[in-house]
Amino acid sequence: MRLASFHDAADRLLSQWSALSASGKLDPRVLSASVRDRLRPNMILTLTDTRPDDPLEFHCTFLHRYAIPSGILKVLGVGELQRDQRFGEFRDQEYLHKSVIGHYRAVIEAQRPKVDRVSTTMFGFRIFYDRVVLPHVNHGGRAEWCLALTETRLVLPLPGRNPKLDTHDLRVLQLLHEGGSAKEIGESTGLSPRTVEHRIDRLKKKFEARNIAHLVALSITYACGGFE
Repeated sequence: MRLASFHDAADRLLSQWSALSASGKLDPRVLSASVRDRLRPNMILTLTDTRPDDPLEFHCTFLHRYAIPSGILKVLGVGELQRDQRFGEFRDQEYLHKSVIGHYRAVIEAQRPKVDRVSTTMFGFRIFYDRVVLPHVNHGGRAEWCLALTETRLVLPLPGRNPKLDTHDLRVLQLLHEGGSAKEIGESTGLSPRTVEHRIDRLKKKFEARNIAHLVALSITYACGGFE
């Protein structure tokens, strides 16, 4: 069976949600079954019980877990990060309040699905993902659950400090991001390849990067806005 893209899976969920809502038979098990077997390993599907008044008492159950190798899973362990739990048990409460609780509240109050793209930080990593949240429809009452599908586009480590880049740093990093070699970067900046190599070594120290690949990842995260 061909695995679905996020847009295909989201469209299918939205179509099913509309049909089931109109029939008065909106069931999260039926809704999730429409896509569950076609999800990619970088997707997460969760069902959240939203009946409690306190969102920290909302309970999240994982129906499909993220399964791509990542440093964030090594730091916390797959079982810890993706275990069924109450929102109040999740270890990164700053992420939860910044990127999840307000969004869920808006969806269950409107009782309408919402699709968005998220850029946020969690456990020392910058994360970019697409998300669709589909709520239970309870006319005249409270939405009792939400089904959420996310596809993680990118997980990048955060710099440990502000590298304080100068103009030469910015020029070298830009060309490094474009795949330039030391020779090619030198030709574009008027620096010798040896000087470029020294500049890259200095950048690795500024970012506390282990190697050039790590430097590129950290510098992209920094460019996306933020460091710890």
